[in-house]
Amino acid sequence: MVNMYPDYGGVYPEEMPSGEIKFYEACASLKDDFHVFHSVGWISRTDGGARDGEADFLICHPNQGFLVVEVKGGRIGANYKNGEWSSIDRNGQAHKIKDPFRQSLTAKFNVLAKLKEHRDW
Repeated sequence: MVNMYPDYGGVYPEEMPSGEIKFYEACASLKDDFHVFHSVGWISRTDGGARDGEADFLICHPNQGFLVVEVKGGRIGANYKNGEWSSIDRNGQAHKIKDPFRQSLTAKFNVLAKLKEHRDW
């Protein structure tokens, strides 16, 4: 069985979005050597001090590396001319969202930087 962190045991936090619950449950079918971390936070060093960061999911494998996943709910749309992304909820309301690809890419490099800070890296 895959290693899930935290292991919610089927009882999810009230504030956890339904899309993240579905993705979390789908990750349970991964093989034993995978580790899935939900809602991973960190503090990054910047030129001006520090900055908080977070990824919805970090999926790790000892031989294959890691993958950062940003989960978005609803129907997702993108306007590639102006770079705006949106999510349409079940009530038909549009909500402006961050670019999930840019979020994942930024998170990937932040996680890698944190790993490189470790003395055993």
